[in-house]
Amino acid sequence: MNTRGQSVVLPSRQPVVHKQWTMQWWLKVRFALIGIGLCLCVSCERQPDDHAVVATPIHDKIKAHTRQQYFKFSRNVPMREYFSVVDSIVRGYPALVQSPLAEYCLIHHNTRIIDSLMSFDYYHQKKYGIFVYDLSAKIIFHRGDSLAIPDSVRCAELASTLRLYAIDINVPEFKLTVLKKGEPVFNCRVRVGKNAIEYIETAKAKLDLKTPVGKGTIVRVYRSPRFVDPHTGKLFETTVRDDGARTLMPAIPSIQPMINGVASGKLIHATTNHHTLSRAYSHGCVGLDESDMWKVYYYAPVGTPISLRYDLDVLNEAGDTIHLKDIYRLRKHAN
Repeated sequence: MNTRGQSVVLPSRQPVVHKQWTMQWWLKVRFALIGIGLCLCVSCERQPDDHAVVATPIHDKIKAHTRQQYFKFSRNVPMREYFSVVDSIVRGYPALVQSPLAEYCLIHHNTRIIDSLMSFDYYHQKKYGIFVYDLSAKIIFHRGDSLAIPDSVRCAELASTLRLYAIDINVPEFKLTVLKKGEPVFNCRVRVGKNAIEYIETAKAKLDLKTPVGKGTIVRVYRSPRFVDPHTGKLFETTVRDDGARTLMPAIPSIQPMINGVASGKLIHATTNHHTLSRAYSHGCVGLDESDMWKVYYYAPVGTPISLRYDLDVLNEAGDTIHLKDIYRLRKHAN
């Protein structure tokens, strides 16, 4: 007999002639009823809803699973729409809307996105024979891609973890390090401000171009910063790369620290010229390559502690003390 919910034929009514036959009949009926009950339970179990739609500009679908929800892209999304699409996804999920670090939680729940953003670095693409004139045209999400959506518990965990990170920059070492509870997570080369005082047209004043040192926090992020020539005030729309090629200025986020209670406007941002890294070259900003800036951005939301040091004696990887060049001649003045 099939006891998995198929029709059950009971024997016709007969006089009781044997106790053993009666017991066998009762067991068969009992198993049949159990089978029918199991089928009813399975049929009543909630099935994934493949038709739910998030009210976003691109009308993408959500697939709801028992333990994990996914957002599936119905079309290609170029970099120029990256932040607006991420924002639209966040608005579609209460767990994300309620999180103060919604964008960061979504991306850290799908860390491959950081890897994809980093891979668009002009010089990285060039290694593979790809010339990137307009970063905004690169496809970050392809049709059919999906993002896992963190629930409220996962959002809380990620937000708590993000508060454990800090940024450390040793100016004469030209080195930025992301720390987690004081331990290095990763580091990268940077460029820093020049040891000079120059007249800056945009400020209508002479300014000290050294990168300031001290302690503070990240107080603002700029998702699509625009840069102007400090001497002319004209907007930079294109840039000349190290290889001499001209491209459009890439839109890569920047972060603004407040150091010693002062937000001077000297940002941490991407540079389009690798040859300037490990040099005192800028007008006071800290410059990173494009790929590193994406990573720093997603580890340094508003409120992240930051320290800018001027330590000339540091340890190398072998544990030996090395003496760095006094690029601002601060030790000489101290003596």
